[in-house]
Amino acid sequence: MTYATIGTATDILAWMKDYIANLTGTTPDRIPEHATVDDLGIDSAQSVNMLAEMEEWLQLPNEISPEMLFEGGTVADIADQVATVVHIARVQS
Repeated sequence: MTYATIGTATDILAWMKDYIANLTGTTPDRIPEHATVDDLGIDSAQSVNMLAEMEEWLQLPNEISPEMLFEGGTVADIADQVATVVHIARVQS
């Protein structure tokens, strides 16, 4: 699957909740979408790894700014911002 068939904010939010749940040893339904990654106990190294894996999943290498993860936005905010990056990549391809 490529970013041409995935990449909505809903897709990205679900992916992020799965990823964070695996890191924290919980289930995706217990990840509040209105929490920041910092609130969820995700450190900077884990955040950067998540970003790299997300870029690989979306097939958008080096397109997602690490600042998105560190500006204090919620998981839902980050998903929305990444969906915008995906949309721009689709338009430009």
